[in-house]
Amino acid sequence: MSNIRKFKKKHNDKTVEIVVDLDICHSCHRCELMCSYHHSGSFSHSASSIKTRINNFTGENSYQILDSCDLCNGEEEYLCAKFCPYGALFAS
Repeated sequence: MSNIRKFKKKHNDKTVEIVVDLDICHSCHRCELMCSYHHSGSFSHSASSIKTRINNFTGENSYQILDSCDLCNGEEEYLCAKFCPYGALFAS
């Protein structure tokens, strides 16, 4: 059974569904760091619109995309999906 999370995000007139496969996600935080770079020009978890965590006791992942997500406004691609080394994210 697949553990898929879907997030519908809207920015201006654009609506996109971001899909995360938590069975593939390793909580490496690369998506968070790329998101923070887009927003602030620095690599900082606190500046990211994405929050991913792994529960060290159960091994389960949690994933959130906050309201501050602007769908990588001004970028050619969605940076979270582009830089995920595991292919756990995609946007449609």
